Amino acid sequence: MNNLIDMVLVTGSPYLRSSELSPDEQLMRIVTLSDFFIDVHLVTNVEFAVFIELGGL
Repeated sequence: MNNLIDMVLVTGSPYLRSSELSPDEQLMRIVTLSDFFIDVHLVTNVEFAVFIELGGL
């Protein structure tokens, strides 16, 4: 099972959220993400389901 050694910290920061793909899109706005950890390795849906079935810890 993964531990924090297999994860990296992504430092949160503000970014501009918008899209020019459709005239119905909302105006550009600033969204701030908090810091979060993400796995270094890919995890499939099946692997994640097993993780949840085992208690998600």
